Amino acid sequence: MSGHIDAAAEAISEYIGGWAPENALELDSFLAGLPGLFEVLAAAMAGVAERLGAEFPVDPAVPEHLAEIAATVAGMGDFAAEAHAIHRTVHAAELERIENPRQNEDLWDVAANQ
Repeated sequence: MSGHIDAAAEAISEYIGGWAPENALELDSFLAGLPGLFEVLAAAMAGVAERLGAEFPVDPAVPEHLAEIAATVAGMGDFAAEAHAIHRTVHAAELERIENPRQNEDLWDVAANQ
């Protein structure tokens, strides 16, 4: 792989592959941001495709294929957004209690009193 691809892959592996949420809200935030990862990757690939096609002596098939990859990755952003929606749906009761606790609810936190 090229140095740039290696660095990006290493960053993804390190910062996402080894990540574990500390709580439900951190997981919710991660899932909410996940589509952005694919949007950034898609935009980067589209930029490379455009630059190769406009500035370098490569066969048009190469940037065209990279543009198709960018479009596919962009679609993954929509698919990734579904993970956040699923999380919000299946954990609605828990998230509601976390985001809108009752007055002095922490007094009843059984886990904190052990």
